[in-house]
Amino acid sequence: MLKTKFYLPLSLFILLLVSSCASKKAVTHQQTDTQKAATPEQVEDNPKLWQEKFEQGIDFVATGNEPFWSLELDEEGQLTFRTLSEGDQSIKIPMPAAEKVSGEEGTVYKAQTSSGPLEIRLLRQPCEDTMSGKKSPYTVAVRYKGQEYSGCGNYLSDARLERTWLLQQLRGKEVTGERLPFLSFSLSESRVSGNAGCNRISGSMEARGNKLYFGAIAATRMACPDMEIENQVLQELSKREFEYQIEKDKLRLLHNGTEVMVLQPEK
Repeated sequence: MLKTKFYLPLSLFILLLVSSCASKKAVTHQQTDTQKAATPEQVEDNPKLWQEKFEQGIDFVATGNEPFWSLELDEEGQLTFRTLSEGDQSIKIPMPAAEKVSGEEGTVYKAQTSSGPLEIRLLRQPCEDTMSGKKSPYTVAVRYKGQEYSGCGNYLSDARLERTWLLQQLRGKEVTGERLPFLSFSLSESRVSGNAGCNRISGSMEARGNKLYFGAIAATRMACPDMEIENQVLQELSKREFEYQIEKDKLRLLHNGTEVMVLQPEK
């Protein structure tokens, strides 16, 4: 009987202890799920999400942590800034005029809202997300309601660009031959590479909305019998701005409304 009296309370104690641990684990798991749900969806590197936002007309997105916040810019529409520091809040205002950053490569947007002044700075400086480690080409700073927010951002573009494209037409003329010039775009690295017909080429490239901005294009120095197409390709691309269109499996590059190149996907 003594053993029975001793072991019965002990077994109850163990049962309560196990139950308490399970309960704490469930609460912790629930809190973690809540925290994940509270995190803005933009923090995740989600190509499908970015493509959807691009198709909705969003030109630039940015996010930050501690507190979590997100920014969306539609250059022809509105600016949306969300923060979870004081609950799920957001402001939507017409897109302010862009201003250049003095002495740096970037853009400033300033607006007066019902809650006070808002200032957003987009600086062309590499940025790394403090939680995910994702790297972005822009460092973003936001001042709103007496608080400063910092984070990373990038311009959105059509994800269909990121592949290899063969040159089909140049200034309205068909391009033929065994080795067609081609371009390969890397949106995440803001780079373009390929071949101009004889030599390999590479350079910086930035896609913003429906526009492509090419930096200086470097090329290897092999000599080929016919360099006419190559020289024209290099001249057209280097330090130029294009509007691009992707339709019916064709990539069209236009400069000042004139079609310069038509490319097709490499099969």
